[in-house]
Amino acid sequence: MSNTSRTILLGGLIGAAIGGAIAWAYSELGADDEINVSSTPGFKFQADAGDILRLGIAVIPLVRMITNMFVPVDTTASLPEEDQS
Repeated sequence: MSNTSRTILLGGLIGAAIGGAIAWAYSELGADDEINVSSTPGFKFQADAGDILRLGIAVIPLVRMITNMFVPVDTTASLPEEDQS
């Protein structure tokens, strides 16, 4: 299996795991349930499916920025030879 295939498979598995965890949390925390944020009671979870989708889409540029930090190294390029004269 090539590195590209492995990377795509790993990214898909990680994305599926994160998506599944978010879906499970969203289903467990219905719109009527209260969530205590730190020590302040009285806050309510008010995000709907569209808000969650927009949040997921907003993360895509962040992931692109992180992946652009890592560029492939060209190992086939030769170094210039020093002049021996």
